[in-house]
Amino acid sequence: MDENPKPTTSGWTFGKVIGVLLGLIGMIGFGFYTLCGLAFAGSDKSIWIWVLMGAGMTALSLWLVIAMFRKARADRNRGSP
Repeated sequence: MDENPKPTTSGWTFGKVIGVLLGLIGMIGFGFYTLCGLAFAGSDKSIWIWVLMGAGMTALSLWLVIAMFRKARADRNRGSP
């Protein structure tokens, strides 16, 4: 008999995959938005609030991706005896 049986589930569900994809799209989109805002912020001081909001949304998207990977890993480990 095998001493270390493989887990029966990978831990990934449809919702987690969609969450990671949305998070990656958000990181790319809001990151680009933030970089463009930084380029224009030197000439227009009123744009800083939008740059900060873009940076915040980038951070939230990164958090979503990290959370989905941690949740999938935890579910995979929970499935193994």
